[in-house]
Amino acid sequence: MKELVTIKNENIDGFQEWIWPIQDTEAWSGPSTEWIRSHRDAYLAITNGRDTVVQAGGNCGMYPRLFSKYFNLVYTFEPDALNFYCLANNCSSENIIKFNCAVGNTNSPVKVIKHYQHNVGCHTVSLGGTIPQLTIDQLNLSSCSLIQLDVEGFEIPVLQGAWQTIQKYRPGIACEQLGNDNITSLLKPLGYKLIGIVVKDYLYSCEL
Repeated sequence: MKELVTIKNENIDGFQEWIWPIQDTEAWSGPSTEWIRSHRDAYLAITNGRDTVVQAGGNCGMYPRLFSKYFNLVYTFEPDALNFYCLANNCSSENIIKFNCAVGNTNSPVKVIKHYQHNVGCHTVSLGGTIPQLTIDQLNLSSCSLIQLDVEGFEIPVLQGAWQTIQKYRPGIACEQLGNDNITSLLKPLGYKLIGIVVKDYLYSCEL
């Protein structure tokens, strides 16, 4: 994997050195600027505490690493091998728990479909592969303050697999939706309301 990555020495919220795929540009350029400009404060505003955040997809580890500064415990999921290699190197902190797998609503294995080399954040998953899939409910969390998802259209299965966790802890929820409003309808019975949109991220808070 070493021949496929490079080191980016750029400070993002106090973190300096990043292992990153050589051919990627967009998975770096967008999130690296959006975190300080908009996303960090938006995410922190909808949490119900600063204990545990569940984050997927982890991509190359930028957001899990940044979350580790503000939360006691970070769970992150990334199914792609190269992305996870970068994530594991970027997220060495003991309060980050890393899973090289997909997260959804079943335990059926998946495969990664790679769309663009210049944007490793656009990979998607589909059933029928050999990569494990877990559900958030299977983590049996003792707390959950925030669920943040960037899973390229797999948001509904992920939330379905987190239903018990959401009912129990009422975390803030942030999802990149790409024009899909089904998440709003899905979360409404649990008392969630869409309270804002930041770039492509839809932000939900529980009113109950």
